[in-house]
Amino acid sequence: LADGNTAKESGGAFYFSGVNEPMFIRDIAAVNFLNNTAGEYGGAVYIEADGGDRTALRISGNGSVLFSGNNAVSGGGALYVEGAISICGNTGDVVFQDNYLRRYDSIGSLKFIVLNSVARGNGRTAYFAANAGQSIIFADATTQLSNGSAYTHLNQYTPEGSTEAVTTQGTILFTGADARTRLAKLWTENGLTPQGDAFEAALEESVTSTLNTTTLYGGTLAVEDGAVVNMWTFSAKKGATLRLANDAKVVLT
Repeated sequence: LADGNTAKESGGAFYFSGVNEPMFIRDIAAVNFLNNTAGEYGGAVYIEADGGDRTALRISGNGSVLFSGNNAVSGGGALYVEGAISICGNTGDVVFQDNYLRRYDSIGSLKFIVLNSVARGNGRTAYFAANAGQSIIFADATTQLSNGSAYTHLNQYTPEGSTEAVTTQGTILFTGADARTRLAKLWTENGLTPQGDAFEAALEESVTSTLNTTTLYGGTLAVEDGAVVNMWTFSAKKGATLRLANDAKVVLT
């Protein structure tokens, strides 16, 4: 869908500001956002709703969805969203992998790189839902860029044209699998040396996501392979499963 686009400021492939209706990415057999670059926020997509918690972006009804190789500087290696966001894996997996942020020093030299996929602005709501047999996979960190109230609903969303929420039974996966290798490759490709305290700090940031106030309505929240998910609060409805594996952590902050 979008490959190799560049923006000097925000939104490497798409930039929307002050939207009154959500941007839809839907009903496409294969959605690919690859290697898009932004000079500020949102390597692939920057979208800002017109005030409140209005929904800014909906991704649903697609086959496979892949965000990979997208990069920015200030936030949101793949996506930056001001407003509510709804991402659904209805008939295929949604994967965020090898998206990243570039960090510079005061004289403009590249200092380090961290893996990062989605950044959410002030006090916004996120809906991440996958149907049974499908997954939403975050192999890069997700971040909340403010301390305002922010709510994350896992495996629940409201379909377009409906007022009734639907609970799904798929898997929401945060994984640090191969993060060290993937990050080292990016550092090397960009002329950085992947060793020492700076690299270890970047690796820690790369596997640490923030969800704030979080509810798991159905299916499984899996945190695996060294990934860390920070939440203000966490609750799970009856029948939902939290799975931790291979040195992963959920931290209530």
